[in-house]
Amino acid sequence: MSFGRKNLILRRIGRFYIPFYLGDEHEDLIKEIIGIYEDCIGKPLRTLDKELIIQIIGNEKLARGLIHVMRYFYRPKRPKETTISPKRLRIKVFELANKLYNGFVPSDRRKEFIEIIKKELGIEDELDLWADEEEELLLYREREVRPEDIIKAYNFEVIDTIFTYASEVMLKYRGLSVPKGYIAKLIARYAKMKGLLYDMKIEDGVLITKVYGPIEVFGKPTKYGERISDVMFRVLVELKDEPMWEVWARVHFKRAVLNVLVLSGNEVPLIDMHREPCSNVYDSSLERRIENALKSIGFHVVREPEPIILSSSIMVPDFIIEKDGRKAYLEVAGYWRDKYAERKASKLIQLARLLPRIPLIVLAEEKLRRYLPEISKIPIIYYRSQGSKVIIPYGKLMLAFKEVSSYELTSSS
Repeated sequence: MSFGRKNLILRRIGRFYIPFYLGDEHEDLIKEIIGIYEDCIGKPLRTLDKELIIQIIGNEKLARGLIHVMRYFYRPKRPKETTISPKRLRIKVFELANKLYNGFVPSDRRKEFIEIIKKELGIEDELDLWADEEEELLLYREREVRPEDIIKAYNFEVIDTIFTYASEVMLKYRGLSVPKGYIAKLIARYAKMKGLLYDMKIEDGVLITKVYGPIEVFGKPTKYGERISDVMFRVLVELKDEPMWEVWARVHFKRAVLNVLVLSGNEVPLIDMHREPCSNVYDSSLERRIENALKSIGFHVVREPEPIILSSSIMVPDFIIEKDGRKAYLEVAGYWRDKYAERKASKLIQLARLLPRIPLIVLAEEKLRRYLPEISKIPIIYYRSQGSKVIIPYGKLMLAFKEVSSYELTSSS
């Protein structure tokens, strides 16, 4: 969970902003904060002097962000398990007070009442009554802690917070050691797995990719921020040692939308980008159903083929379909929103202009018919859904396949 926009520290550079990151020069400061937490181990969380931390750091936003991050290393815990919940114990205390003192315990009889409580309820310490209140829980060290680990965690939270509150993230990659086609393929793969949309193009040798959510009509602008964050971190793992890239984010605040230069290959902060294996969070049954339908009519289907890169245009088709030694790309255009359909049409027209003969078939949802123009070089076959089945016009698909599969498959670069 990100630490929130209110704790982000951004510096304005002309028309854009850059975030503040911790570095090696902050190690002594972090050691002081660790010392404060270590002094509170085994004590109630309320003994942790957060105002002192703010004074030591000298920046309230940075202090609040660090206090959030320290939760990964120090956590409040109940010192022991009780046979009855603290909430239930408190109810019994109120019942005893009503029974013995008519609901009000005089101050001079408080100690007497506490002893009665201990005996009647079988508790050893009156703190057991409040053991479920976070401020009364005892502070423990969750794991080994070093200044470097806290710096990495803080920087991760900065980046995650920016992505989480972004409606769109743009990657510019101009490097050579990692192929642009490979980066494009990664972005397409993870974006699809997370139910996100993306646009790709190449300008003056630079791969420019935008990742965003399908929110043109409904939903808040940052609805898909957490998914965007997950996708971008997975791509950044491949680029963090490369010098020639930039990541920009369109970040939404309550009263403004800021253009933020999040990271660049020239300056990558100390950060741990390890991620768990990516899993789908959206219903991908459409592609599975289409794949099954294609197999049922005799096609061998290959998922995630290499991108088609032509001059300034780049496209990552969904499948390669094979039959009788012949192959063709297959792009699935499911039904999204108007703007997505218009972008898809624009991309197809651009591809058709750049390549005289392209071995590509578009398999589109029937509802998209009014958005997709007739393109002589790229056949568009419309499917329809009937319950859990996908109905693909077999004859039209085979005619299109025979035509385009004679063209040469384009390799990526």
